[in-house]
Amino acid sequence: MKLKITTNFDFGQLSNKLDKVIEDYSSKYAKEAEVGTKRNIDTSSKVGGGSLTLSKKSRRSGQQPLYDTGKMYKSIKSNGSSLNILKYGAKHHFKLYPHLYSGTETDNFIGVNKKTQEKLNKQFIQNVRKNLRKTKG
Repeated sequence: MKLKITTNFDFGQLSNKLDKVIEDYSSKYAKEAEVGTKRNIDTSSKVGGGSLTLSKKSRRSGQQPLYDTGKMYKSIKSNGSSLNILKYGAKHHFKLYPHLYSGTETDNFIGVNKKTQEKLNKQFIQNVRKNLRKTKG
């Protein structure tokens, strides 16, 4: 009795193309993060929900948070698979400014919303599956 087993996937093929699949995902994420971060500043929204706010004690109270001169906003650019922003923008994102007034919320604004993240993850999984399939021949 002979038993013949065939597969419809090839880990070697995926291995050969995995770098491109990951690079494609990370560059799309960086582009979407640029758009999402600017949208978050425009709408005064945090990535996971919530609002960006300035304290009533702030000299800019009542104005749009994170947009004083526009310099940081204009610096937000995707470059390949990375997102560039001025250093003080990252400090705001990670809440590294202890001098801000109580009630000022200017953290967690860099990134994409949940819907965009799910879309990017779905595309990534589809690319992995596509490159895992055996080619005929």
